[in-house]
Amino acid sequence: MSKYLRPRYLLPILTLMIIGLYLAIRRPTPLPTISSTSPADNSVGVALLPTITLHFADDLSATPIAISSVPDIPYHPTTILARELSFTPATPLLPNTLYQLSIKSGSAILHQFSFTTKPTQTDQIILDQIHAELKDKYPLANKTPYTTPEYRVIYSAPLTLEITLKTGALAPDAAISQIQLWVKNNGLDPSTHQYLVK
Repeated sequence: MSKYLRPRYLLPILTLMIIGLYLAIRRPTPLPTISSTSPADNSVGVALLPTITLHFADDLSATPIAISSVPDIPYHPTTILARELSFTPATPLLPNTLYQLSIKSGSAILHQFSFTTKPTQTDQIILDQIHAELKDKYPLANKTPYTTPEYRVIYSAPLTLEITLKTGALAPDAAISQIQLWVKNNGLDPSTHQYLVK
């Protein structure tokens, strides 16, 4: 029997070697790193129609980026440069409000930051837009936080009431039923809101 491999065995062996080498040296694509934001984290007195910019340490290439915020910020299409992503709100932000933003790529959180808007806006047109937005998406804002000995209720997102239970005496379903009744007593259809229990 010959000591040398026959040609017909060489191709499968070489193929396996190449695949093994590829798997050994392949590295996952690193996630982009955000080096700074504008507004900066914990900024106060931010304008009600700011340009929000994310500065990246590396080129974005084809990395999918998702932006979410509480309260919600509806925004115009983003502008993407090699290392920069910018967007502007579609409507004025709420005055004197803390906004918390999360930047994700897939399920990975790349960065989180927050800022607080300026307390007042003198332009009446913008004020009217803000009041219309507030009435539409946060119709009970002037009645929150709503607090009882059993729970505390705030808006966590548009038309979403977050119920924090203070004791274990009240079941989540019972708390939601009570809050729905509270919403109804304030002249609103309870089905217009979502209810989250913490």
